[in-house]
Formats: sequence, structure tokens, C-alpha cells
Amino acid sequence: MAFSPDSSTPDETSTSRFCDHRHVVMAPFAGEGHVNPMFRFAKLLASHKHVLVSFAFPARYHALAVKRCSFDHLPESLRIYVVDDGLPTEEHVIPSFSENARSLIVTQNAVERLLSDLSARSSLPTWHDMHTSAVDSTETGSGRSKDEKLFSSGWPPVCCMISDTFVITQDMADRFGIRRVDFWTGSASVYTMLIHLPEVMSRGLLPLPSGTANKWNIESPLIDFIPGLSSCHIADFPRKLIESYNASDEFVRFILKAFSCVKKADWILVNSFYELESRVYDAMQMLGYPIYGIGPLMKMESESNSLGSECLDWLSQQKPASVIYVAFGSLAKLKTKDMESLALGLQASGLPFLWVIPLESISAMNNSGFASPNGFRDWIASLGLGFITSWAPQREVLGHSAVGAFVSHCGWNSVMESLCEAVPIVACPQGADQIGNARTIAEHLKVGVEIKREDDGSFTKESVQRAIKEIMKNEEARKRIAHLKQVIRDSTTWGSSYFNITKFIDYLFQLHCPCHS
Repeated sequence: MAFSPDSSTPDETSTSRFCDHRHVVMAPFAGEGHVNPMFRFAKLLASHKHVLVSFAFPARYHALAVKRCSFDHLPESLRIYVVDDGLPTEEHVIPSFSENARSLIVTQNAVERLLSDLSARSSLPTWHDMHTSAVDSTETGSGRSKDEKLFSSGWPPVCCMISDTFVITQDMADRFGIRRVDFWTGSASVYTMLIHLPEVMSRGLLPLPSGTANKWNIESPLIDFIPGLSSCHIADFPRKLIESYNASDEFVRFILKAFSCVKKADWILVNSFYELESRVYDAMQMLGYPIYGIGPLMKMESESNSLGSECLDWLSQQKPASVIYVAFGSLAKLKTKDMESLALGLQASGLPFLWVIPLESISAMNNSGFASPNGFRDWIASLGLGFITSWAPQREVLGHSAVGAFVSHCGWNSVMESLCEAVPIVACPQGADQIGNARTIAEHLKVGVEIKREDDGSFTKESVQRAIKEIMKNEEARKRIAHLKQVIRDSTTWGSSYFNITKFIDYLFQLHCPCHS
């Protein structure tokens, strides 16, 4: 999915030069799984010669992206504004749920200040005073100066805001007189489940009794009344909703508020593709939701750098389709007991494995006494099977011929990347939408297996070993996921996702441009 970029260089002194352009502000939720797909979409939009994008980059994830060289070769039509998110910038410090919740308000306030300054078109001092550590050439690697990136008076005023569903900005867009587009980084199925949450609660299906809500294996009635969605379990809803015992819970109120206004959006863009969830898209559009799949939004260029080269070199020494890749995303943290079970299960499989482990988790394992006296890294090394790293270029790892299966928390981005590279999944969900995603993988798509869990959510060495053995021998799963890879390729080349993105860009040029007044 690419469009012809403008070969000319923007003239900052000539507003009239951009009167045939459309200026879009994009505001992601402060989470790596939310920022990454939206930033990829920002780069895709900015590759169109008449679309200008101002991207509100949350500070924590901007710092991580700088470290991983994510800002090479940015088009001049894409400008980054670092906005405060209230989160630690150190990679090894994983934000807690409460910290992420508080960051929502911080991010929304920062986005509103940015939008105010961009709308004023001549407010460089205001923005500079508000965030003195804004992007400069040393931070982005883009070679553009701070003032060049901050000064936006050469661009036309903003006509549209694309914001993450969790960054509640509809009222903000209305106040500024601009259109809003909702951006959802998960599946269309989970999106419609959350839209129908009020009905689920009104039928008494949620909240669950406190005695059962904290059990992993929940026995509950099927939900079969959501249009376009196959019957699902209450357990498929985000875990935090299940564990919230009343409708006044802060998280429940937040979800209800976020999804109460999505129908007001001009468009709802989803990081999925029509062919995967066609019944859901059709049903939601019949209900009046302007929802369209534009995914999977994958990187348009190589993401490898010196940080990831060592693990890729290690993979190149392994046999084809022999390696188990293990990664649980940027926020999911395994308990020490589960780390031990996973380590022992990998050992028992006898297969080589590449395991992405946060530094914090390695420290926890060292302190647990599991791998004493030499520590967890040395224990892994002594097996002669594994390679551990704190970060890996996931798309390139999954695309490597040595990788045979992916032990994943089933965050939606990881699911999409695995489908794109045709790597079967061993599902080990931790929370959020991951449980429903895991069920989709194992039961509906049949391109993976799920690790069996105990009632408390833990798992054993034996369940890990069993799941790995099953997926490595499952040729039918490999055939199915190879077929899905081709479906994705067709969708993003000249199919549904490509068509929807083209249609969306056409929509942008139907919007009123203030400089035509």
C-alpha cells in the first residue's frame, strides 16, 4: 500500500502552496501496540503528495522509537510533535495499569494544546514553552531542525483528526470545528463486543459474581446476540472488564464513554482486513457504523538495526522452521512462576528458541533462586538451545526461515504480524483483548493452539511442552496460515484494505480546506 510521494520540498514561507493539501492531526494512545500501527498509517498517508500529517507522538514511545531508529527517511509531509504522556521513558520500566490510565488524561490535554497551536498557525512560542524538549534533529535522526518541525504556519489549518478510540477527542474535534476519524488498533470483533457492552450489562451477563470473576476458566453463558459475531464467551471480553465488579468501576465507565461516541466519527478505521471478519464489518455497517478495515498495517521498510542484528545472526545458524520464537509484547509481564514453567517447557521441547525478555523479568528470575547460583542468562546459555534478548525486530524475526512457531500473548499487532509471515501461534494470552484473540486463533481460524491454563491463570511446564509439540506437528495449521498470508497480500495490494485507504484519502479531499475561505 503506497502512493506516489511528492518529490518537491515544502516551502515554509508560502501558505498558498499548500491550499490543495489536507492537513491531518493523528493522536495515538500511549502504548506501543497503539502507537506503532498509527505511525505506520501516518507514513502511508504522508506518502500521498497532497496529504500533510502532524503526529502527536507520546514521549515514552518516541524515546523508544529513537533508540530503535524508527525515524529514518521520514517524508517532509510528516511532522512529529512529542507530547507529554506522563510515563517513564526508560525502556526497562514497564508502566503499570494505573500509570497507563493516568497517562490518558495527560495525553489528551497535550493533544488539545497541540491542536490549539496548530489551528492558530502562528503559535510557535506557545508550543515551545509547553514542551521544551520537542523533537529536534538529534532526537529524530531526520536531519530537520526543531524550528522547522515546530513551525507550522506554512501548512494549512487542520481539517481532520485521526485519534485512537481510547484517546477520547470527539468533543475536542467539535470545539475546533474539524472532522474526527476513530482509529482502532485491535480486531473488528472486539470493537463490536465493546460497542455492545451496555446490552451485555443490561442482560445481567456482566459483571460476574466476585467469586468467579477472578478465575481464568470461567463457565458462563454464550453471548449470541451481537450482530455479525459468532457466539462468544464472557471470558472473551477484556479481562479487566470481567474483574470489575460493578458498573461504577472507573475502567468500565471509561470503556462505556469511549465507545458511546464512536458513531459520531466520520470514519472508523480498523487495523484488520475485511476478508478476516467480513460478517462483523457488514453487520456494523448495517447498524450505521462507518467501519472499514485498512490492515494489517505493517512496516513499509526494514526495521532491523544494530539492536536486533545479533538475534538475527543467531537465527541464521538454525535449521529451517526449527526455532520457537517467544515474545509477550511491551506491557505484558509474566509472573515468576509462569516464567519458570515456560523456561522448563521450552527446555523439555528440545527445540531451539529465541526469547524476548524484559530486563525487569530477568532480574526477577535472578532473585527468585530458580537459576542460582549463576543467574537466568547463564542457565539459558547452559541449555545450548536458547537465545535471549530484551528486544527483537519482530517482523523480521517472524519472517526468518528458521522460525517455526510463535509463543505469543496474542496482542493484535503480534497476531497480524504472525499471519503476515505465516507463522503458527502458541497462544498464551495475559489480558486485555488477548483472550478473545487467542480463541479466534485456536478455534475459529485454526492456525494455532492455546496453552492450557489452571483456574488461577498459571500454566505448567507440561502444558507448554504439549502445546509446542502439537503446533510443530500441525501441518493443517501451516496450510491455513499460509493461505491467510496470501489473502492478506491480495487485500493490501489491490484488495479491500487498499481500496478502503484509497477511499479514505478521497474523503479527506472532500473536506473543506480553511484556506479556500
